[in-house]
This record gives sequence, C-alpha cells and structure tokens, in this order.
Amino acid sequence: MTIKFVDELPGGRQVLPLERDGELRWLVLRGAMTEEARDEFAVCFRYLTENRHWVQQWKGRGIPPQSRRAA
Repeated sequence: MTIKFVDELPGGRQVLPLERDGELRWLVLRGAMTEEARDEFAVCFRYLTENRHWVQQWKGRGIPPQSRRAA
C-alpha cells in the first residue's frame, strides 16, 4: 500500500483509492492531508492488513502476485 500526493484528482475528489491485483495505492490531493496524517494513516492501515481486518480480493488464487512463487 502506498500513499501518494498528487496535484489534481478527477471529480473534485480529495482522496482516490486505486486497486489492482497485488497493489493498493491511495492518491491524495496535495494539501488535503498533512504528511504527518499520511504517516499515521499508513501505520493504521498496516495494522488493519497485518491483522486481516482488511483483506484484498485479488483475482487468481486469492494470493497477491507479489506473494506467489515464480513457476
């Protein structure tokens, strides 16, 4: 999971989560969140994922691509 500050987002959004197999990226409008808040959000989100309170539903075998062994 990454959080990236951007200069603009569509539809007047301030935050936009983007998900694809094996990756979750949060785009945040520059100025809508402080760097300190971003860091705290990352800590909280890491807790949620590590304790399986947030589970991604990726295609394939349900295992994120970065966790699969190469064939």
